[in-house]
Amino acid sequence: MPTYRNDSDHTTYRVENVSGEIVKLKPGHSSGTKYLYDVDDLTKTSDTPYYNPVVAVDHVITSNTEVDIASLAKGIEIVNASGQLVSMCFDSVLNTPSVPIVAGSFRNVNNPKDYASKLVFTFSEGNLTSGELVINQWDRTL
Repeated sequence: MPTYRNDSDHTTYRVENVSGEIVKLKPGHSSGTKYLYDVDDLTKTSDTPYYNPVVAVDHVITSNTEVDIASLAKGIEIVNASGQLVSMCFDSVLNTPSVPIVAGSFRNVNNPKDYASKLVFTFSEGNLTSGELVINQWDRTL
């Protein structure tokens, strides 16, 4: 998400700014952008703002833990590095059948806000240690 300046004399470029809006970048004007551009008339004036697609990271260690889905989350990656079967439910443990995430695997959920406000995790055995179940929420689908 670098910042670019339009150094052309007459051309207005359409770029996506850091908020995800398409803006017209007029000659002599600058904007922080969401993407890298390879255009002769656009001069990169700064490496910032830096792009980071991660909107939230949660480490779940206790069974029956609820993780709120971030409003900007378009994709969620659940990484099960434990030796246990992890079960995931949308909004409630009463919402069965659950989604199994077997030991040593991961699962992606795209557009989660379309059908849930939180994820609930249960384990086949005792609690986990930090880093064994990681939930990464992204600003893009996976």
